[in-house]
Amino acid sequence: MKTTTMRPAFYAFMILMLPSFCLADAKDENQVFRSPNGFTATFIGQKGEGPGATIIKNKDGKEVARIASVYPMSFSPVADILLVKECAADDDIRQYVLNIGAGEYQKKGRRTDYVFGGRYVMSAKWSKDGKTITLVNRPGLADLAEETFNVAELLKGK
Repeated sequence: MKTTTMRPAFYAFMILMLPSFCLADAKDENQVFRSPNGFTATFIGQKGEGPGATIIKNKDGKEVARIASVYPMSFSPVADILLVKECAADDDIRQYVLNIGAGEYQKKGRRTDYVFGGRYVMSAKWSKDGKTITLVNRPGLADLAEETFNVAELLKGK
């Protein structure tokens, strides 16, 4: 009997908590990520009106882009390449890179259709030379604790 009454409550709890994987980084709201050449990326939440957006500014502080439903994760240590986390339908979360230095401010085109990572990624580590990104997953939830990607291949969409 207890199992029957607990299951609906458990499922209701999980349905309410699932979006938290995407929204978990809201604690980073207003955190400014800086590129080597002065671009900034900042997540700004929308109070009660959707998931918010990432604001991209150039080195002069002028807003050059606003990307909805995307959280900045980090810039490459050697280039203006921004790793972002996108919150999609059905609590799907994925990562992709934008070449901000080359004027790529939005996810569009075949190259940015290539996404990697997943819903359990909690942080990223760039190699010192900026050639690889290692995504770190939440312990116990993903098959791999970490996964490393070649940045040049990500920029090609492979």
